Formats: sequence, structure tokens, C-alpha cells
Amino acid sequence: MPEMTELQRGEIIRGWIELMQNQGVLVNADSTMMFTLLFGYLLVAYFVGKNLSRSQTLILTVLYIIAFVVTVGNIVGSAYATVTMKVALIQVCPECTVSPLISIEAIFMVATVNAAMLGASLYFMWNVRHPKIE
Repeated sequence: MPEMTELQRGEIIRGWIELMQNQGVLVNADSTMMFTLLFGYLLVAYFVGKNLSRSQTLILTVLYIIAFVVTVGNIVGSAYATVTMKVALIQVCPECTVSPLISIEAIFMVATVNAAMLGASLYFMWNVRHPKIE
């Protein structure tokens, strides 16, 4: 394989950085979608949760869980792609600095927090539908 010129190396590095930025845009878009789902579900639970029939609640909750899990999966997938690109970029450009916030550990933490938010929102709906009688 012939040696790479500095111009070619710079183009490759710029391409990787652009791909990583695009993955960040996808993460932001999916995060917006996830929070929209979360707050929409909480609003429905708070305002009409008591009045929903069991089947309506089941349909709403199943659709919410599916959409939430798919969205979080997209976030994790895009973040993992960024980590993979970060490793490849560092191999080609050891002197390049890349955010230390992008790591497998950070992805795991985000997924854990999102799972806790899903659980908390489901618990909130449960409490609205099954109020404690004092």
C-alpha cells in the first residue's frame, strides 16, 4: 500500500470527524424523541390515566414501551458507532484529541439512566391507576 500524503490523511481525519458529528446529531434527535415520548406519557398518565380503560392503558403502555426501547436502542447504537469511529480515528491520528466523554462506560450509564426513566414513568402510571386509599 502506498504511503499516504498529508492531504489524504487530513481528508480521512476530517471525514471521520464529520461522521462522528453526524452520529452526535442522531443521538440528539433520538434523545429529543425519547424525552417527547416520556413527557407525553407522563402527561397522559397525569391528566387522563384514571379515566382510561384497562385495554386503552395496555395499548398506550405497550406502544410507549416499544417506542421508548427502540429510541434508546438508536441512541446506544449511534453512540457505539461514535466510540468505534473514535478508536479508528485515534489509530490513524494519535495526536488528535477526542472527547473523553464518548466511551463504552458512558453508553452503559446512559442506557441505565434511560431504563430507570422508563421504569419510573411506568410506576407513575401505575400509581395514577391504583391510588392508595387513606
